[in-house]
Amino acid sequence: MQTQMIVTRSFEVAATLADRAPLAARWRDASSLHSLDHRLSPVATGKWLMAQTWQHVLFAHWPVQPALIRPMLPDGVEPDTFEHQAWLSVVAFDISDVHLRGWPALPGISRFPEINLRTYVRCAGQPGVWFISLDCPNRLAIALARPWYLLPYRYSPLSLAGGVCTSPVLSARYEPVGDPFYAEPGSLDHWLTERYCYFTRDSRERLYRCDIHHEQWPLQPAVASISQNLLVPDRSAPALQHYVERVDAVVWPLAPVPPRCA
Repeated sequence: MQTQMIVTRSFEVAATLADRAPLAARWRDASSLHSLDHRLSPVATGKWLMAQTWQHVLFAHWPVQPALIRPMLPDGVEPDTFEHQAWLSVVAFDISDVHLRGWPALPGISRFPEINLRTYVRCAGQPGVWFISLDCPNRLAIALARPWYLLPYRYSPLSLAGGVCTSPVLSARYEPVGDPFYAEPGSLDHWLTERYCYFTRDSRERLYRCDIHHEQWPLQPAVASISQNLLVPDRSAPALQHYVERVDAVVWPLAPVPPRCA
């Protein structure tokens, strides 16, 4: 309970700082909110808290049986499926320009690479993402993200540059091989990528939702040569791969999932 109170208070302080940011800067950060037509669900209400840029993104996707995913999830969260198939995705990318709404980048955590392993879920009727693991070489970012956003970050000495990802859990070279496109609603590409919240839980098994927003992913077909992959049980090549050069995202604070919905 004390930890949750500290996290809640830290969110309140961060929100106050964001509200005191210069007006022009807040308008600059809100540019991604000008693009809403691509969303199938409404954008979150209230004020978003943090902005960041995601660059040089690799999505590598593997189909799996829903029975493999179900034991990873708490009560109230169910595997989402596309044509009766669940999916695991490895996402490697650079995070940059991390900052509170309207303020400059945060010293020490404004840029770092990340690899996350995620699956696709539904909670309270809402499609979203469930993060299984997140690897990152920035200890300060990990120290903040774990309590603020209840994300299962772990330290990993990874590097990502020029389409080369090197880490203890994933080693890969990747590049785009086609023109950018926007995924069509109802397609697998859209189902895998166009999700605007993730779900998580605290130490007392209470569920939370975190909303995000960005422009629609400008996807490109990709090829990846993966020499090491300790994240997914299937060691074969991904069934589907995407590349994204860049998107700018905004992130809301965590919100509890009402027990009656969970």
